Amino acid sequence: MMGIESLYDDDLDGSDGEVTYQEDSNGYLIPGTQIQEEEPVEGDDLYLTLDSRLQIYLESLMSQVYAEAEPESMTAMLVDPETGAILAASQRPTFNATTKEGIDAQWQNLLVEDTYEPGSTFKILTLAAAVNEGVFSPFATYASGSVEVEGGTIRDYNKDGWGNITYLEGLARSSNVAFVKLVQAMGYDVWESYMKAFGIGQSTDSGLENEATGNYSYTYPLEKANTAFGQGVTVTPFQLMQAFTAIANEGTMMKLNYLDRTEDPNTGEVTVVEPQEAGSPITAETAQTVLTYLKEVVYNENGSGQAYQVEGTEIAAKTGTAEVVNSTTGEYYTGYSNYLYSVVGFAPADDPSYILYLTMKRPANLDSLNGSKYLSEIFNPFMTRAIEYDNLNTEVTGDINQTSMPEVTNLSKDEALAALTAVGYNDTAIIGSGGRIVQQYPYAGTQTITNQKTILMTEGAMTMPDVYGWSKDDVLKVAEIAGINFTFEGEGYVVFQSLETGSILNAATEVQIILE
Repeated sequence: MMGIESLYDDDLDGSDGEVTYQEDSNGYLIPGTQIQEEEPVEGDDLYLTLDSRLQIYLESLMSQVYAEAEPESMTAMLVDPETGAILAASQRPTFNATTKEGIDAQWQNLLVEDTYEPGSTFKILTLAAAVNEGVFSPFATYASGSVEVEGGTIRDYNKDGWGNITYLEGLARSSNVAFVKLVQAMGYDVWESYMKAFGIGQSTDSGLENEATGNYSYTYPLEKANTAFGQGVTVTPFQLMQAFTAIANEGTMMKLNYLDRTEDPNTGEVTVVEPQEAGSPITAETAQTVLTYLKEVVYNENGSGQAYQVEGTEIAAKTGTAEVVNSTTGEYYTGYSNYLYSVVGFAPADDPSYILYLTMKRPANLDSLNGSKYLSEIFNPFMTRAIEYDNLNTEVTGDINQTSMPEVTNLSKDEALAALTAVGYNDTAIIGSGGRIVQQYPYAGTQTITNQKTILMTEGAMTMPDVYGWSKDDVLKVAEIAGINFTFEGEGYVVFQSLETGSILNAATEVQIILE
């Protein structure tokens, strides 16, 4: 047992029923004795903040890029900054949740256990502190390329810089020198106070097992200056994402949350998990200004994040390329494939509904210093999909029926279909050869549109459904519920499936899908 299931085991467990009576030496009930019966008590039902539609799509994109880039690891998180709710989260390497294939003693929840130097995405916090302190003048100029600090010289990533440029261009280009100068202008002690206010070096109190806190070296001037651009400081994805919520939520940082509510099936009592503030490191005005400046990273002709432009939605973003320490030698790796590439994006830029943070460590298949080549293959389609869902939820009217998905597990196939039809779900596919439903998608209690496809899995062997004419999203529902790997070519609707309808599915099955 692990993760959320382990954390809430006592709530989920409930208690067994019990019958108490007296028996003779042969084990028979003694006539006339009182029988006491105690009914079993069901455990609570937990409802997560994850949006199952987005989670499935994220897993698909992560698998594709993981296969292409062959990195050491990847992480992804999508968060609602207003509430801190985690809407989707993933990592690679991962494991099959159904069969547990891929898990071993060394497996980690990278989102809370893995610490790393974040690199230039950390500059968002430096920028926010500088704006809040009034030391960031966007059109003031400085000499890029290098800056002398007691103990050494800090250089821009291209070593030579770009001559005298504005600080706003320095942000767009991700100039290390610009951010060192900003920290020097506000003072090292002031900058450290902002790092602490953003939660750096502290636990997020996620409740998840083995959460790391990260740390930073802050004794010598060179160490202090290095933190300005995310070097010499280690974080977890949870920590950094929590800090980013302050940028997107008018200066108020929100505690990240993965539990939406609990329901007691015995009493019907519902306990909603309320959003929780984690501090206010900057003002609302500063937060809005930072978002405006971060658009330069994406839309400035010199911006390092031009690859993350999403059609129809303005994006604020920051890219990162961080050196990775060799745990054996204690030295930094060298070479294009030995960096940690990352991006964090806020959408829509002026009033973010979403923060998306992606990391990819040491991709084997990379021949230049351009992690955006792979990360944009996740960021762009995924953020597009999230915005589409957000717009759909906003525009739902009376002619689109939404309802709560009923619980149909443990029912017979006929009973389940009847229950779904009764509330308007008329498009249902069944996976499996048994007669009783053991899993369903969408999950019980999920608010859904009744004209979407529902997937039910029975006991017994899993079988391949006929997916011809299905959308990619609907096929991904099968992947989610069955734990099967699907690969896709094209866009549109399914015109080919490599596995015949009715064929047995197992953990080793790979199914190719072609869409047109």
